[in-house]
Amino acid sequence: MEPLLEIRHGRAGYFVLSFFAVVLAAAIFVFGYLGGADFVEARYGEPETISLAQKIMSGIAVLVCALLFFFFFRRFITNPAVFTIFREGFESNTNGVSTGFVAWSDVAGLEEVIVTSNTGSGTRKEAALAIHMQDMRLFTQNQPAWVRSLYTLAGRTGRFRSPNAPGYDPDAVPLLIPITNFGSQYLQVRELMQELSGFTIQKPQG
Repeated sequence: MEPLLEIRHGRAGYFVLSFFAVVLAAAIFVFGYLGGADFVEARYGEPETISLAQKIMSGIAVLVCALLFFFFFRRFITNPAVFTIFREGFESNTNGVSTGFVAWSDVAGLEEVIVTSNTGSGTRKEAALAIHMQDMRLFTQNQPAWVRSLYTLAGRTGRFRSPNAPGYDPDAVPLLIPITNFGSQYLQVRELMQELSGFTIQKPQG
């Protein structure tokens, strides 16, 4: 299959995120694991005692940062497509977990929605493209266990209920892709997906 359109993010963003992960890991190691011993001793005249629990938590945080570094640095090197449209279907890899190839015949509807996400300082709302599936198991069965658990939990909360969802199934959690992931090519993506899928992308209500 030949891709009709590929969306790629710039390498610069991946490099910045890789650098940030290294800096954060170093800061956690020095001030969390070592406790910034030299700094504390120089300022207060006595060495700082670091508890075992603090060392364990700091070690876990450093490990997470290391994994993030390898994830972002690998993307910096390869610069993979985050969304690809084929005449027969599409593939999304916007959050690091690929959907694999999804045929248009497996899509039940398309709509634009407003989603609320939690941030460190509160919540924010952003526009997203919701792709409703004929059977979500076609996607989740190929995903890691933690991804399947998240989709199951989201379905039970009913957080993504939509009057535009086919059959109005409360457990039919769609694939949600922030529109910002498409960058300046979103209108092209929108037009192609409507043409190839045969669905009109519904606008947010209200």
